[in-house]
Amino acid sequence: MNRTARLAAGLIIALLLSAPAFAAEVVLVGSSIGIDVMKITGGRPVTTGRSELQALAAAITDEYHRRGYTTSFVEKVSLRADGTVEVRVRESAIARVSVSGVGEREAAEIGAFLAPEPGELYNRNILRERMDAARSRFNLDSIVIRPVNYEGTGDVFLSVSVRRRSPGSVYGGIGVDPIYGIMPRVGWRLPFAPSSLDLRATAGIRDRLRKAEGEARYTRTLGEGYSSFFIGADGGMTVERWETAERDYTVKSGACVLGLGFAADLPASFMAWLKLYGRGVYAVLDDYRHDGSAGLNRELRAVADLLISDRFYLIEKRDATSFSAVASFGAGDLEPGGCFIAESRLRVPLRLFPIFRLIPRASSYYTDSRERFYLRYVFDGDLMGFSGDFSAARWKLVAGLDAEFEIVPSFFFAGPFVNGGRFLDEQERGRSASGVGARASVEYRGTMASISYAWDASAGPSRGGIYVAAESLF
Repeated sequence: MNRTARLAAGLIIALLLSAPAFAAEVVLVGSSIGIDVMKITGGRPVTTGRSELQALAAAITDEYHRRGYTTSFVEKVSLRADGTVEVRVRESAIARVSVSGVGEREAAEIGAFLAPEPGELYNRNILRERMDAARSRFNLDSIVIRPVNYEGTGDVFLSVSVRRRSPGSVYGGIGVDPIYGIMPRVGWRLPFAPSSLDLRATAGIRDRLRKAEGEARYTRTLGEGYSSFFIGADGGMTVERWETAERDYTVKSGACVLGLGFAADLPASFMAWLKLYGRGVYAVLDDYRHDGSAGLNRELRAVADLLISDRFYLIEKRDATSFSAVASFGAGDLEPGGCFIAESRLRVPLRLFPIFRLIPRASSYYTDSRERFYLRYVFDGDLMGFSGDFSAARWKLVAGLDAEFEIVPSFFFAGPFVNGGRFLDEQERGRSASGVGARASVEYRGTMASISYAWDASAGPSRGGIYVAAESLF
């Protein structure tokens, strides 16, 4: 064998001897949250080199932390005799909760609220949601949680410091509605665990006062969970536009509400809230009938209201995925045989880059009634760009897409949006509409403000409208 051949053979042997070994399988031991190793490795075989196994352990730990399990980690990686890689995970549970800053009884209630399931895994994201809910429920000005290693076991105990808020909290906002005009809102909430009292008032001023409403609601939490009982009353006046009759009519109404609320934890940090209640309404409709006479609607209605979300904030967090649906059936003077109403809303933010997200959204409304009283305005905050159009619909389907850039982190956001919809109008005609626009908004310490300009896609930017909204907790 010549010298060149010997060198080539030696190189091949060296490459074979240095070739990495591949694991037959990766087995997670101690993991309970459904980690997909194939997704982490990209479907590629796992090599058993030291650096590769360290990288695998780090990637699995990062996945735990990404999901909010920030105190869980991979504690050991070993190679079994059959070539299987065993990854042992140390999942960190909440062993104990200690609350300071309030009395013993309330400390126990707050602790049970923050960690309702004994021995549940510590998850920062879930805990942040419960912290926000605890602020409202227990009337807290601040709540600080420090997870501390529990006697070297890897579990944690939560050291919780709270401070009471001054009695009651005031919140409010102002917006521009295409129907009712400038709409200021104010509310006052007084928690006194396990109960709370909410008072809210809203006005709408366009060419005149078109809306004036008030609401009072008492809520009492039942047991140790999220279930609640509530009772309330509301009433007010609205001036509605009946487009096909070419006139306004006025609704003066009062109502009482009585019901139960239920909540449950769902997978992937989601929660579900279900409210079941009855609603009794007494409404006088001035100039509703074509002869100009007043109408009357005394109605009893059963309502089911569902909300599913991965956030629990007073002002909606931008990355919150949410779905809501309301269905009701009732009978009254306008519909003695009964009528059905259903509406839904979906919002799914997709953060594609650290400073950019797409937000698909959709909404729907349906009623089997032909009475104008039960029809819903077509053009609102979901289908923007048609200022001055008072069309009403028996049903409508709306979809939209927002592109949002985070110009200043956690403070200033801006981007374009598009929306479109299909609806059945008052004259039983199927119609379509679409709009485009742009929005800029800021968020700072519980305050959110935004300004949008939207226009009819078929007409151009010169036929648009400005929409303003602001919300704050004082």
